[in-house]
Amino acid sequence: MTNLNAVQSLPNSQRRLSAALGWAAASLLFASLFLPYWQARLYAPQYRGGLTARMHLHKLTGDVAEIDELNHYIGMRKLGDLAAVERAAAIPAVLALALLCGLAFSWGGKGWRRLACASAAAFPVAFVADMAWWMRWACSHLDPTAPLKLKPFTIPFLGAGQVAQFRSELQPLVGFYLAAAAVVLVLEASWLSRD
Repeated sequence: MTNLNAVQSLPNSQRRLSAALGWAAASLLFASLFLPYWQARLYAPQYRGGLTARMHLHKLTGDVAEIDELNHYIGMRKLGDLAAVERAAAIPAVLALALLCGLAFSWGGKGWRRLACASAAAFPVAFVADMAWWMRWACSHLDPTAPLKLKPFTIPFLGAGQVAQFRSELQPLVGFYLAAAAVVLVLEASWLSRD
């Protein structure tokens, strides 16, 4: 009851705006499920126009089969084999996070609002960290029986990279920006609902 009283002690307009920002953040997180978060472009001698893989939270789209075929020659695992657990958990996790962001600022107390802020802020950071870890793992665990022998290498998760005759360019896309915007809204909601 004290949590509800703490939220109710705020001015009505401030409480309504905080709740609206929480639900707006929830809407952005929900919308992000339908959009790609990151893009990788790969340029090779036989693909001068480049190949594109787009990373959604729960799937990969684009020229994934062609990229897998090129990666096979240097002994990299298929893109679909990487982060399979994370992709399987993505939809329920984001739906839970969206619900938390909405409810925490409508009916939750200080602890719930803090949890919503921390969870929302951690989400895009965790996405990038996980993607960077898998990229490093894939590039350092090459099949020694592959037709082309390469030493383990690193592809930057952001910007351009070069390995032998292959060039890559990676960048965030609209899904990631929506998740980042949700963080801003949740932090603003938290500031408005401070006790």
